[in-house]
Amino acid sequence: MIDTVSAIYSGGQLGTAGGECAVDASSAVRRAISEREIAVATPQMVPYEVWKIIASYLTEEDKVNLATSTPWLFRLMEDPTAWESEFARMSPSEFRSHPALRPLWAIRARPYVTVFAGTGEKGSGGEGGQADAAQFTFPYGVAVNGNGEIYVSDMATHTVWKIDRREVLTRVTGTVNVAGRSRDGEPTNTALLKGPAGLAVYTKGDGSDVLYIADSGNDRVVIVEDGRVGTLVPNLKSPMDVAVNLNGVLYAASTWDNVVIKVGRGQAITIVAGTPGINNFSGDGGQARAAEIQAPFAVTVDRDGAVYIGTGARIRRVDEDGIIDTIAGTGLYGDDDNDGAAAVGHRISYPMGLAVDDRDANRKKVYFTDMSNGRLRCIDQGALTTVIGALPPNDLYNFFSQGDDHGELIGTLAPKGTQGAPGGTEAAQQARLGAPRGLAMGPGPGGQYLCFADTLNYVIRRIGI
Repeated sequence: MIDTVSAIYSGGQLGTAGGECAVDASSAVRRAISEREIAVATPQMVPYEVWKIIASYLTEEDKVNLATSTPWLFRLMEDPTAWESEFARMSPSEFRSHPALRPLWAIRARPYVTVFAGTGEKGSGGEGGQADAAQFTFPYGVAVNGNGEIYVSDMATHTVWKIDRREVLTRVTGTVNVAGRSRDGEPTNTALLKGPAGLAVYTKGDGSDVLYIADSGNDRVVIVEDGRVGTLVPNLKSPMDVAVNLNGVLYAASTWDNVVIKVGRGQAITIVAGTPGINNFSGDGGQARAAEIQAPFAVTVDRDGAVYIGTGARIRRVDEDGIIDTIAGTGLYGDDDNDGAAAVGHRISYPMGLAVDDRDANRKKVYFTDMSNGRLRCIDQGALTTVIGALPPNDLYNFFSQGDDHGELIGTLAPKGTQGAPGGTEAAQQARLGAPRGLAMGPGPGGQYLCFADTLNYVIRRIGI
């Protein structure tokens, strides 16, 4: 059914006993078949236990349809002996083209979302172990380097973590549950952060990473390079996100100053969009530096230099000529739940993470986490669709403190979603997300993925695109 299954078997991670998967097969096979490495293998590579797992993905509607069209298929799934009798003697090509299995292949081609890191339990453990056994308290920022390694910030524990290609979790910087501000040049293993939010990573020619952190509680952007931590941009107002382009130019959302800035070569700082201190909406169709934007929470940049900005109830785009326009939202919070409708005119609520799939220069897709609506969405050719997330109840709202000269996002009241077991999967349209935040696109097994923080479920998820 999939190349990964055969690879796992040959690697001895699952093994077989009496023609069935070993006891620990379920989690590993769920992980394997969720990663979009779908290529039909031989029946010998897909033992009965794997088919039981595949069958568990079926919705009630799927079961009714398949029971009507191919009732014998379900009988086979309940009877290993009958399964072997029907399929074991077939050639691979016969197995792949068997007409009774086509509906099942179609069902498996639907998008599925994987819990990649985190147990789903709130905590701060797991350093040095497998990512799916780790615990997070308030995962926020996500960044992916060119090798597919993932960086995650935990805002509540004041730490930043890395998940390598072996899926091992290590601490990059920050001290667990200790908020502070280190002097510039501090080693990463002893440095202190305060509420790290958005992340961005730039991989240098020698293969090493430069990591940028929106150190929101310290009102600065931090740079992590060569084992040291330093302040790159000071005196911001609760920066919640950062982005970096292909040339290593940094962008930062100074959230409560209502501007997005750019840090060019020589660390020259310029305003890309917004008017300092003015929380308002204006300027569409004109120069972004003369426009007014409302509390930018998210920022990203595409390969052509266009900058995308997520505010409370809109997503705005600054093109290569510096002209700003709204590409999603109305300015009113909520959710019209109208997939396929024009993104401009469809309500959204706190797009806290942004990523652009610009592999096709003529059809760029903008993905975003619609935090208070508990969804991950896509803007494609002007239309808005839901990629992940069932519509949650209409009882979501955010609350802010205004205790000083700029507000601070305290939290989100939102229903806790439900995620699969560590390493597990579920149908993307059925997943319930818990106030998702940071979002990044990058390479993974067999293709490109979106990785995001499912914050109130305390996990990191990913889905192939």
